[in-house]
Amino acid sequence: KLTARVGAVEGKGSSSKVQGSRSTSLTTSHQPLATNSNPQSLIPNPLFAIRTPTAIVTDLGTEFGVEVSEEGTTTSHVFRGSVKVLVLDADGNLPSPSGRGAGGEGSGREVILGENESVRVQHDKDAEDRLVVVRGPADTASFVRAGQLAQVVEERRRLGPLRRWQTFSEELRKRDDLLAYYDFQPDEKDRTVLRNRAATGAALDGRIENAPWVSGRFPDKHALQFGRPGSGVRVNIPVECKQLTVAAWVKLDRLPTAAEGLAGLLMSDGWSRNDSFTGRIAWQMRYDGRIFFTLDNWNDNTISWSVLDNARVLDHWRHLAVVYVYDPEASRVAFYLDGEHVGEGDMTALAHPTMAATIGPATIGAWDSRGAVADANDNRRLHGAIDEMMIFSAALSPEEIRRLFERGVASAVEKGAATATEKKGEQPMNGP
Repeated sequence: KLTARVGAVEGKGSSSKVQGSRSTSLTTSHQPLATNSNPQSLIPNPLFAIRTPTAIVTDLGTEFGVEVSEEGTTTSHVFRGSVKVLVLDADGNLPSPSGRGAGGEGSGREVILGENESVRVQHDKDAEDRLVVVRGPADTASFVRAGQLAQVVEERRRLGPLRRWQTFSEELRKRDDLLAYYDFQPDEKDRTVLRNRAATGAALDGRIENAPWVSGRFPDKHALQFGRPGSGVRVNIPVECKQLTVAAWVKLDRLPTAAEGLAGLLMSDGWSRNDSFTGRIAWQMRYDGRIFFTLDNWNDNTISWSVLDNARVLDHWRHLAVVYVYDPEASRVAFYLDGEHVGEGDMTALAHPTMAATIGPATIGAWDSRGAVADANDNRRLHGAIDEMMIFSAALSPEEIRRLFERGVASAVEKGAATATEKKGEQPMNGP
């Protein structure tokens, strides 16, 4: 049997799972080896031969490893039994019948390796048209052994979503219009800080209050659990935005009760009846499952637009997004669920004047009312988890919102489990 670091093969009596970087670098006595990256292969078949750009390695009844570099250097290591290594010529061809000389010095040379022996066939440093055989220890830890295959497959299955998300996350951070980005991954040095990964940096970091870390929407992704008294993430985003997009991955344990009324996703502190600070926002969910976006314009604090009328969002990760565009004549709000546009409204039709949005001091997962309302739910706690939130100083298009959802989606999302209907009209509230 063969444990290899490149290639993939299916042949008589063979089974394999292999990866590597050279799709045409190997052939076998059965058929070509197809390769992609990070090789792993197990091929139980005696007298099995594998051909690389510089050598042919023949199984004499053994377990051995083969690695081929980008330059074609072949490294062979025997774990058990023995193998025969035949050196090819400098062009990767079989040696001539005359043996050494016609194919370059070393061409046609055969080396028999026993247990725990290694050899490397490479181009001579002083003459690229000549191959040389170098004995020495191989990095055996880098080979995937027979007993490790199941573990490797499971590890890659488990880490696949996380790695895809990490690639997306790194790309996202480069956007110039990304005002704040909270990836909800713990900071190793201080787990009470929710790091802002956008270019705006530590100034917009959040402070976690009484919200424990929990599992996120796929393995090794984290989230914060909200709902305890005093739970939330305190942030301060003192930037005026004529265009604003907020998106988050949310999993609800339950909706607020009718007595509780509302649950905050991202809520600016206080409300205008207490001070002159206007333009702050309230992004929240009501007891009937409808989503609200409210803009505090000082003259009228009941500007809200509701589009989601479906409570079947519990226990599933959902991608929620809201887009606000300020225009003196027609300020608009659009709502999205799992990448789909589900409704929008004209805020200027509800109250005047509208204005740019300024989040300012705010809480994720709750609300600091600062006495703006005198009721039992002046903190508007969210009962559920959030594992990612991004804030843009731009109005993302429906296509961009869709891409955010698709790049962040994982198997935890049950697409289509919730539906949304557009509800037009003002929704009066006491405060935001």
